[in-house]
Amino acid sequence: MKIPSTTLMMSCSISVILACLSSTLSIPLFAATLTVSKDGRGDFNTIQDAVDHSQPYDVVTILDTATYPEQVTLRAPLHHFTLRSANPTALRKPTIRWTDNVNVGPTTCAQALDTSKITFDKNGALRLINVRNIHIEGITIDAAGATPFNFPNVWGDGVTCTGQLFPLFHGNTGLVVYGSAQAIISDCEIDSAYFGIYIKDRDPHGPFMNRNGVSAVPPFARMALGNHLLEGNAIHHNTWGIFMESAWGLGSEFRDNLIYENHHATPEAAAAVRAMSSEGANQPGGAFFFKDVQQSSMTIRNNTLWHNFLILAGGFRPGAQHLIVNNIFAEPHVAWSQDVSFSNSFLALDPFFPKRMKSNAYAAQADFPVLDSVLATASLFDSAAQRQATGEKRFYGSKVVRIMNGFPSPIMDSSGLVEVPLSSGPKQVSVSLPAAIYAGAFIQDNTAPFNFVAVDQNRWLETQFLSTQPSDTGFLQPAPRFQELLSPGWAPLRYPEASGIPSRVGALPPPSRPQGILRLVPLAPIRVDSGQMVLRFMVHPLNVPTIPGAQFSGDADLSITYLRLEKNLPVNLIGFGGTSSLQLPEAEPISIPATPIHFGYNEIKLPASGLAADANPFGFVEMAIQGTGVQGTAVTRNSTVSNVAAFPIIPLTSLFSVEALDASQDIPATGITMGKTFRLRIAYLKTPVKANPVLLSTASGAALKFEASTSVDSSGNILSALPVTVKVQFTEVPDDGVELISATAYADSAYKVTGYGQSQAIAFSGPQVSLARGKNHSALKPVNPLKFRNLMGRKIRPR
Repeated sequence: MKIPSTTLMMSCSISVILACLSSTLSIPLFAATLTVSKDGRGDFNTIQDAVDHSQPYDVVTILDTATYPEQVTLRAPLHHFTLRSANPTALRKPTIRWTDNVNVGPTTCAQALDTSKITFDKNGALRLINVRNIHIEGITIDAAGATPFNFPNVWGDGVTCTGQLFPLFHGNTGLVVYGSAQAIISDCEIDSAYFGIYIKDRDPHGPFMNRNGVSAVPPFARMALGNHLLEGNAIHHNTWGIFMESAWGLGSEFRDNLIYENHHATPEAAAAVRAMSSEGANQPGGAFFFKDVQQSSMTIRNNTLWHNFLILAGGFRPGAQHLIVNNIFAEPHVAWSQDVSFSNSFLALDPFFPKRMKSNAYAAQADFPVLDSVLATASLFDSAAQRQATGEKRFYGSKVVRIMNGFPSPIMDSSGLVEVPLSSGPKQVSVSLPAAIYAGAFIQDNTAPFNFVAVDQNRWLETQFLSTQPSDTGFLQPAPRFQELLSPGWAPLRYPEASGIPSRVGALPPPSRPQGILRLVPLAPIRVDSGQMVLRFMVHPLNVPTIPGAQFSGDADLSITYLRLEKNLPVNLIGFGGTSSLQLPEAEPISIPATPIHFGYNEIKLPASGLAADANPFGFVEMAIQGTGVQGTAVTRNSTVSNVAAFPIIPLTSLFSVEALDASQDIPATGITMGKTFRLRIAYLKTPVKANPVLLSTASGAALKFEASTSVDSSGNILSALPVTVKVQFTEVPDDGVELISATAYADSAYKVTGYGQSQAIAFSGPQVSLARGKNHSALKPVNPLKFRNLMGRKIRPR
């Protein structure tokens, strides 16, 4: 089936970047909305068929809430694409139901030597493979039951099958995000899988490169991976909720999710998994599982977790740099000490984030405490009313609280505050209580190895909810008497208090959740130059159609609200789960510069904070921004903050210069037109320590077309010694009409990037017509889009 559609890429005529950023750029006028329904109302009756007939910037909308028994796969070159329900926040959603029993290889060591046989990490009911800027919204992904699989003697040295071999242990997945960038997963329900969500950003050309010593791993894509946002989802009844493996990209953020009932379905299922192989002992189940995530930072904030087994678990090199703020970690489905198969698993990572964990409410996980209550009263004379006023409050507590092994005990207290109502207003009165640990007590121990302090406001609280029934409106919303015990959230990253939006710990449900979230996208690793760090990034609003270069400037008040430096990350740390007892120091606050922040491309400079030029250890700068008062584009209904973006700092042994030059003169190229040839000149700024292949790529992931020569192949791999000059064309206009081209080399055995360099920001001029149309679309002349119809006779409207 072929659907007629036209995508016309337009942009303004510009000469400088700032002019470009304030104008309308590269707008796809005829991106299509395709519909799916089983009752005949839609353009298609299967989701995959609609996806197969889509091209970049299209939207596939599922009109009904039927169950679709199919595997759905989104592959490159699809990008800037949305798959959504017609009513994303409704309780009933359309369902993709599929158990992937095919992508389970390799099953032998011989197969493991053939990359085409390695398919286990692409297992899923809904699969995002090598794609970018994809939005999945309001869909249920049902894997139809957890299915673990194990094959012995699979993994060796990657060259031969001699020596010690290790098993492959994995399981079926609901949603897999493989080698992709900028995925947004919102208001979805992911359930009944071994791994609810599996994310693999294993890119040896990414900002943190290849960290496990396997230098032969090919790149996933010509783009920086990661920077995914998972927001407002229900992730439940999986063995593991979220598994991040070999995430070497820009990190991801998980917020406002309800994560519950993630554990083995029965004690018998848990025992069977443990007995499957030597890897079975590393599979207790739970909410988050980190493996081979040594430097990329994940942000976990404002989530509510209930009835999982482990909360934060780690396998090989799990990393200690993740930021964990404003979450409710409620009771597990079973006390760990009572679990027959796994008990107090050594994989628990929670105690190893004392400086990266802020304003979380922790229920006891190891043992359920014996709770008791005390009714306390206080009286004051109300002089205005000439009477005695009395207040009372019930305090809940326990003599012994054991949250988990390695976690310090909450603080025991013998006093509390009771509010007494007076004519002049309520007054808090201190009262004596029996010595106990009371609900809301701080988790604190200033001695190594714990280093939890009260100022970070991590509390013990056995949170109870209005309802634990998913169909109720109060599902996993804290009961009123617990809301007052919950911290309003860590100040640097709490939701701004605005009309209708409470600011507190835990997940905010719609419609309370802020609308129109801002998206912050790092474009390059940080380089230290002349005592300064340079940050390059894009800012986009999420609640408007993804239109590269659309006019978002003019009335937005954007500002940096959070800016911190985490440096000196460890290199090649050999650790497994809780046995890698690494703790990072407190991230250093950075003074927020006065540089204005705009929609589109931004560049700011920060003091280098003692970092030496081009010899930096691994680290990152964390940043979040806030936007208020936007009209017309409706970026936010209320003031809100962006995702927390981590800008990587990487040690370099070589530096490249990358210059965009005019097609015929040795002058900087300006106002490049898509489809027109210009030149790139790549040279060394610093002598290489080790010669490695050099790859040319774009910050946006947009493809480049290289003119065949002995200097570069069609994929952008430089074939000759530097310096070289190559001829190149853009095949599409990047977001906001601004592009940066990078030259990157492989990581060497010392875990350093052999070489890195990036061009100046390249602005576009127009008009531009896409050279990379989808194979299933016709190239029609731009006329009234309402005249376009698909083969079902349905009108195709522009976005």
